[in-house]
This record gives sequence, structure tokens and C-alpha cells, in this order.
Amino acid sequence: GTVCGTVVTTFTGVTTPYNDTTAVAGTTYNYWVVGVNSCGASANSACATAARLDVPAAPTAVTATGSCTAVDLSWTASSGATSYEVWRTTNSNCTTGAASIGTPSVTTYSDATAVAGTTYYYTVKAVNSCGTSGISNCANAARLDVPAAPTAVTATAGCTGNSVAWTNSPTATSHNVLRGTTCGTVVTTFTGVTTPYND
Repeated sequence: GTVCGTVVTTFTGVTTPYNDTTAVAGTTYNYWVVGVNSCGASANSACATAARLDVPAAPTAVTATGSCTAVDLSWTASSGATSYEVWRTTNSNCTTGAASIGTPSVTTYSDATAVAGTTYYYTVKAVNSCGTSGISNCANAARLDVPAAPTAVTATAGCTGNSVAWTNSPTATSHNVLRGTTCGTVVTTFTGVTTPYND
């Protein structure tokens, strides 16, 4: 019954343990047992409570963020999940070629095996003893990398200074100009400058 002592359903002539396969997942039920013989029925036993488990829902709000050492994932927990499966592919449809890369028991995962500069597409599944959920939303990110060296560097003498110009590194967020009396031997560094830089 939904309340101890108030009978809704009776399962007769059963043995222990009895599996109530008619229970609806997620609904809490109260159970008690009565012994029966030819003389009649016993008093009610003490009451026990349980809710049938279910396959968890798919995780939601999956996000992926690239860092210099990994792609970091996070998601919203699925009720009833005991662990998760993280799936990765390089295909933008998120499923073709996807492989499981980790089974965390928490709602974060750091993919340190991601190759810098490659965009990966991630989905997550929730797992418990009843089974595995469908897939979550898809999130993508690329692990960051040290930028390539600037190219086409020139230095032009001028009346007010030396003008240094270059082709920017595509993934650089800023540039430094290094100055020395010998190439590769740094004497002075000008940080966060743009091209052309006038020394």
C-alpha cells in the first residue's frame, strides 16, 4: 500500500523473497507480510519501504572546455545514476565513431588524452544497476596548444626607432618582442605588443 496498514494490493501464497514486478519505477511502496494457514491469518508484520529503481535519465547540460593540458567536461547529475560513461568522437554528428573513454562516478571528467588542436565531440550516458541511459546533448572543444612561432619577421631601421613587424600566430592571444645583441640571447623583452612594434 501507499500507507502502512492500508492495503492496496495483496500477493497471495508467496515465498520469501518476493519480487514485486508490478511496482512502478520511482514510486515508493510500503510492504508488510501476513502469515497464513488453515486456521487463519497472523497479525501484520512490521512495515518495510522501497521504491523500484529505473534506468537513469540521460545527463543534461554537458559542457566541454579546452585547456592547455586537457579537455574538461561537466554535466548535470542524473537521478539514480551510480556512474557515467564519457564518449568521444571527432565526427560532428557526435555518434559516428564514438568510443567510451572513461567511467567517472562524479559529474566531471578531464580528457588528458585529447590531442592538442583537434576538435572532439563528447556525449555522456548515466549508468546504474538497471541499465544505461540514452546519450546526453553533445558538447565540443579542442585542447589548447602552445601557438606556432610568428612568421615573416622583419626589422626596419627608422629615425625614431626600429620597426619590427611579423605575421601573427593564429592561436596566440598576445605577442612578445625579444631583443638581444645576438639572436636567441635575450636582453630585453617587450610584452603584449602588436605588429608593427616600434622599438
